[in-house]
Amino acid sequence: MDKRKRTPQSRPYQYAFSGKIYCGECGSLMTGEYAIGKLKKLYRYYTCIAHKKRLNNCSGCRIGADFLEEKAGEALRNTIFAPEVADRLADDVYKCYNAAVKTKLSSVQTELSDVVSRMNNIQRNIEKTTNIPDVLIERLSDLEKQKKELSAKIECEQLKYNIPKTYIKEFILGCKNKDTDSLINTFVTKITVYEDHAILEYDASGENEIDIVFEPHTIWRSGWDSNPRAADG
Repeated sequence: MDKRKRTPQSRPYQYAFSGKIYCGECGSLMTGEYAIGKLKKLYRYYTCIAHKKRLNNCSGCRIGADFLEEKAGEALRNTIFAPEVADRLADDVYKCYNAAVKTKLSSVQTELSDVVSRMNNIQRNIEKTTNIPDVLIERLSDLEKQKKELSAKIECEQLKYNIPKTYIKEFILGCKNKDTDSLINTFVTKITVYEDHAILEYDASGENEIDIVFEPHTIWRSGWDSNPRAADG
């Protein structure tokens, strides 16, 4: 039978750890791949990019995506919804969130200050002449629009600042019944895969982690007798 018929082309598949998963052996990103077996069963994997492209001497483990995502979801549910962990996570998110808002607010305020300064320079030039060039009027009008837009942005960012930690904790606890992909997308910042375990980082600070231990025969080495197709993982 023609191989293309035995393993037909398929649509791209989703990989929850896309952009967040790293090889523990060499530190490279891992990418999502898939293969279709003789019975047309789909198999998804995460594979070390460096090994795949022969960029180093990494032995190139790959791990079943369904297995890893299921184990991660289970570990998250058993960890982050405990009251003391939810409190700590809410504190971390609160600090990181407000720091990000403060940085954005400062950036917009600096931009607004620059616009106001340029407006003042143009107005001083206008006051010195009786024949005002159209280009100055147009430029002043453009800057006035920018000033209004930036002022609106500042008001918006100020509303975001100092959001109550109770709201953050309520959001965290409200995620308890979400599906595994949603939990991973919401909480996981990084996961590093080793031969017999994975380290999952699950908070905004990157300081809290879960050690996920694998059962034997979880990892498939590069010698496996199929040819996973590259995917947008």
